[in-house]
Amino acid sequence: MTNVILINAPIVLYANGVDRETNYISDGDEFSFYPINLLYIASYLIKKGHSVKVIDPTAYTLTLDEIVRIVYNVKPKIIGITAMTPSIQSAVILARELQIFDVPIVLGGIHMTNDPGIITRHPYFDYGVVGDGERVFYEIMQGNHKAGIVHAPRIEDLDSLPFPARHLVDINKYKRPEQMNFEAFHIDILTSRGCAYNCSFCSIPNSGHKVRFRKAKYVVDEIENSYDDCNGYFTFNDDCFTLSKAHVLSLCNEIIDRKLKIRFMASTRANCIDKEVVKALKRMGCKNLCIGVESGSERIRNEVIGKEVSDKDIATCVALCRSHGIIASLFLMVGLPSETHLDMKKTIGIGPRLKADYIGVHQTTPYPNSRIYQLAMREGKIPCDLVDQWAEGSRGRDFRKAWVFYVPDGFTQKDMVDYKRRVYLRFYLDPGWIIRKLWHWIRHPVYFIKNDLKLFKLLPSVIMRGGTKGQFS
Repeated sequence: MTNVILINAPIVLYANGVDRETNYISDGDEFSFYPINLLYIASYLIKKGHSVKVIDPTAYTLTLDEIVRIVYNVKPKIIGITAMTPSIQSAVILARELQIFDVPIVLGGIHMTNDPGIITRHPYFDYGVVGDGERVFYEIMQGNHKAGIVHAPRIEDLDSLPFPARHLVDINKYKRPEQMNFEAFHIDILTSRGCAYNCSFCSIPNSGHKVRFRKAKYVVDEIENSYDDCNGYFTFNDDCFTLSKAHVLSLCNEIIDRKLKIRFMASTRANCIDKEVVKALKRMGCKNLCIGVESGSERIRNEVIGKEVSDKDIATCVALCRSHGIIASLFLMVGLPSETHLDMKKTIGIGPRLKADYIGVHQTTPYPNSRIYQLAMREGKIPCDLVDQWAEGSRGRDFRKAWVFYVPDGFTQKDMVDYKRRVYLRFYLDPGWIIRKLWHWIRHPVYFIKNDLKLFKLLPSVIMRGGTKGQFS
C-alpha cells in the first residue's frame, strides 16, 4: 500500500484534457529534467519502510483531474509537493484542490527555501520545508514537527543518503522537444550540494554557501548502478563541478581504476579550471563543459554580478577545453543592471572571439531572494507582490509572459529580445564557427553531426524569438 505521494509541480497545470488541447502552452525546460530531489526523498522514505509514488505531470501529460483521481485511488497518508518559482502557481492550485483528502500537504523545493512566507500567504499547505528535505519529511511523517515552516538542518554526510529512486519514474520520458529520438539519454548525478558563490542574479538557498561533497567511491557506485540505463551517458548537475580540484581528481581516479567508459557533461566557472583539471576531465570522459560567463563585459561580470572572473580566466578555460577535445559551451545573459549598449556588444562578440563551440543566451530574470530581485523592487521595475500575483493566477498561466524580466534603464523588452537574437546570430553565422563545425564533422562525423542536428531544429525559433521555445528567459 502506497502511503506517500510526491508531486513535481509543473510549470503549467491543465485542468483537464480539453483545457490542455485548447490552451496548450509549452512546458519548457522541465521536459528534460526528472525530479531528482523528489527521488532522493523517495529513496530515503523507502529505506525507512514507506511505499512512495512520484507524480510528474509534465513528463506523463497529467491534468489536475487525473492527479486528483490518482490521489483518490492511492489514499496516501501524506502528500509532498516540490516547486520552483515558475511552478509555484501549479503548486498552489494542487494544494488547494488536494485539501479535500484531509491529509498533510508539505511544500518543498527552491521556491519554498527562498520564500518561506509563501505558505502563510497561500494557506493551503500544512508544512513548508526550507533546505534539505529527506530527513525532515520523514520526521514530519513521524509527528516530530508542528505545522508551519520547518527549517531543515543541513545534511553534512551526503553519502548517508541512498541513491535516488529512479525506478519510480520512466527516465526515458525526459527529453527536450528539440532533441532527436536517437540522442542518448543522460542520467543526472549530483556529486555535491551547495554553491560557494553569490552571483547577484541567483537565488542562493537559505542553507548557506557551504558546499558538501560526496566521496568518489559512492558517486562511482551510483554511476555503476545506473550505467546500463543510459549506456554510460551522464550529466553532473553540481552548481560548479570543478570547484574542488581534489574532488575532481578523486572522481577521475575512481572511474579509471574501475575501467568505466563514461561520457558526461558538467557546468563550471572559468576560474575553477586549470590544465591538471582539464586533463582529468578528459580522462574520465568529459565531452561538454558548460561555462558560466554571463557577460562579455568584465565590469558587468565582476562589479554587477559579483562573479570575480576575468576575461583572461575565460579565454584560458576555453583554450584548455579546445586543446583537450572538450566542447566549450558558454552561458550568457543580457539585461543586467547598469548594462549599456557597449556592454552588450561585448557579450555579442565574446563567443566568436574565444572560438567557443556553443552558446546559450538568457535574459536576466529576477528570482526571489536574489540581489537583482531586491534591486528591481527598489527601482520599481517589478511589483512587491509579484510572486503572489503569479501564484494566484492574476498574471495569467504562461510564466514567460507573466513574470517580469529585468530591463536596464534606457532599454525596452523588445531591445532585450533583439540583443539575444544578435548574440545568437553573430555566433552561429560566424564564418570561423562554420569552418570549425565542418572540421569537427569531418573528424568525428557520427558524434558531431548527430549532436548538431538539433541546432537546425532550433534555428527558426532563435531567429524569431531570440531563444528556444522551451527556455524561461
